[in-house]
Amino acid sequence: MRYAVLTWIAVAACSNPEDPPTRSTLETDATTYVASAASTPGFDYAFSIALTLRNTSEWVIRVSRCTATTTYPVYAVESRGTELAAWSPTVTCAAFGTPYVDILPGATHSETIELRAPWQRQFNGQPVGAIEGSFYIVLETQLCPRLTASGQCQQPSREYVISNNFTVSR
Repeated sequence: MRYAVLTWIAVAACSNPEDPPTRSTLETDATTYVASAASTPGFDYAFSIALTLRNTSEWVIRVSRCTATTTYPVYAVESRGTELAAWSPTVTCAAFGTPYVDILPGATHSETIELRAPWQRQFNGQPVGAIEGSFYIVLETQLCPRLTASGQCQQPSREYVISNNFTVSR
C-alpha cells in the first residue's frame, strides 16, 4: 500500500516537461546485509546502511532531515517481494521547517541510517512485514531549478529516488 502511494506521488511529482530526464541516483554501500540484535527497545533487529546520492542533473537537489533534531533524511524501505518491509521507515517526520543539505549538480552526498525491525507489530506481538529478503530504499528529495540569494528554492518539485536492491538476512 505504501509503495502504491509513493509510486503515485512520484509519477505526479515528476510530470513537469521542463524536468531534466535524469536527476539523481541512490546507491547502498553493499548488496547484502546481516541484521543483528537491536539495542533499541521495541525492535528485534538492526543494521546500518550507508547511502550515496549522486546529483546527475543541472539542478540543486535538496535533502531534508526528518526533524530538526535528527541526522537522517526522509526515507522508506520497500520490499521487492509481495510482503511489506518490516524495516523502519521515517513515518513521523516533520512536514516543514527541517534542516536540509543541498547537493550541487555533479556532486555526491553520503548518509548513514540505522534500519530497525519490526517497526510495526500485530496485536499478538508478531512482526508485520518481511525482515529477510530483497529490499530497496526510497529517498525523498526536492529539486530546485533556481535558488534565491537567501537560499530559498524557487519552483521546487519532489523526487523519490530509488536505491539499488539489497538483501537482508539474520
